[in-house]
Amino acid sequence: MIREATYFDVPKIVKLTKDFSDDSGFTDVVGYDEEAVKAFALSLIDNENGIILLGSESILAGIVTEHPFNPASKTFVEFVWRAKDKEGLKLLKAAETFAKDKGASVFTMMGIDTMPDITKLHERQGYRKMETTFIKELG
Repeated sequence: MIREATYFDVPKIVKLTKDFSDDSGFTDVVGYDEEAVKAFALSLIDNENGIILLGSESILAGIVTEHPFNPASKTFVEFVWRAKDKEGLKLLKAAETFAKDKGASVFTMMGIDTMPDITKLHERQGYRKMETTFIKELG
């Protein structure tokens, strides 16, 4: 069952985002600060344009915001999407509905190279590849 997160879900959100961060390689590059994730989760829960959706072992979090190139265009920006329980598409559809209800005309998803099947899944859902992100450690 897909549902919106509440304050009581913060420990689950921390676990699921840690799993995502580890799987995607972000933990190796930027580390993982549990307190920062807690604060981030609370900020999305408290923001009328933010949402964290949860399944039994899945999460999708994002926010509707004005696009920086055109404030008249509202965009949903996904921060984390991880599904290990076959609820990934349900999460995506629920987030798309939330975004439409908030006036978004665009939905932005990340595709991480360590998860190659995600590009095919995005394309089957009507998404198109628009950019590639590169990361460099400056330490």
